[in-house]
Amino acid sequence: MASPVIYTPITRAQLGWFTHQNKKCGEQEMDYYRCASRVGQVRAMVDCVQEYEDFNECVFHNKQFARYCAMQEERKKQGRPSKPVPHPDSFICLLMLAAAFTLQDDTCVCKLQSADHQQVALGAGR
Repeated sequence: MASPVIYTPITRAQLGWFTHQNKKCGEQEMDYYRCASRVGQVRAMVDCVQEYEDFNECVFHNKQFARYCAMQEERKKQGRPSKPVPHPDSFICLLMLAAAFTLQDDTCVCKLQSADHQQVALGAGR
């Protein structure tokens, strides 16, 4: 990290901006940065893939949302009644916003990126 040209108390206050430190994913972020600092920026995406995926899952909940979509799809296949739609402030709606998703004709379509950086499309009815 480069030092600022002019160091003020405001500079010190801004050090934590745009990080996940002191939040629920701070530990995973530090694990990734520790690994990346050992191997360097170029090799970090090769050698530190596991740490990066753990951090990314903590922040965006992609696997959790994919599981939710798969459960809804299975429920639709079995013909079981749908669960009631959660309140917009509920946790699952936050998961939907975190993953790149669209809602089309009462169908939850989720586009995720797999570990080998290929698009995976999951669809599930409500």
